Amino acid sequence: MKIRDLISLGHDALDVAAAFLGKKRLELYMYLEEEVPDGLINRLRAGEPSAYIIGYVDFFGARIGVDRRVLIPRPETEELMTLIKNPKGRVLDLCCGSGAIGISLKKKYPALDVTLADVSSDALDVAKQNALDNQVDVHFVQSDFLESVKETFDIILCNPPYVTESEWEEIATKEHEPRLAFVGGLDFYHKLRKQAASFLNEKGLLYLEIGASQGADVLALFAPYSRSLMKDLAGRDRFLLVFY
Repeated sequence: MKIRDLISLGHDALDVAAAFLGKKRLELYMYLEEEVPDGLINRLRAGEPSAYIIGYVDFFGARIGVDRRVLIPRPETEELMTLIKNPKGRVLDLCCGSGAIGISLKKKYPALDVTLADVSSDALDVAKQNALDNQVDVHFVQSDFLESVKETFDIILCNPPYVTESEWEEIATKEHEPRLAFVGGLDFYHKLRKQAASFLNEKGLLYLEIGASQGADVLALFAPYSRSLMKDLAGRDRFLLVFY
């Protein structure tokens, strides 16, 4: 299929074409007669996310490889990274998935001691490759929640599986992305409320991504700790910072 025929299919098709040709999306208009394999576009038409077809996303200064073993990092999570100011010490990226949070943070702040943890061995395999590709030295631990984590940290960052069962049924990419990385509702926050203090050093910080409808519940859950609820660029409750 030619580039000129892909224009009507939208940004995702053009992103796939740009990646295939090694061009920027805006440059494609100079290559309207170039061919892109029909197989790539058929995968897109079948509902497969463009990030899986391309094989990576650019995230907060790092190129993060993704496939069906991991959740595709969302722009909202990249917004979370901008809230972290001059981090120091030891950092845990809990529920790390592809490793986007921990790897990009280590890449920007090389002095940090960063550990990435996930229950999924498949996800950790992806994260390990991303660490190699981005040339960062980080630690990995396979852990169901905090069960196998032994150290304490100055910062814990977590984008947990917070989608409810009913919300999961409405997700367009649910046939492609791993359910394990999505579904959990408020359960994970309840676990963190009970255990996070044991894994944080004095004056430690907990950064959480939350569902847009969960702000009031999660804010109340972490009382009496000092905490701050923040919105994403769309004006929705999205992040909670807890001060220990």
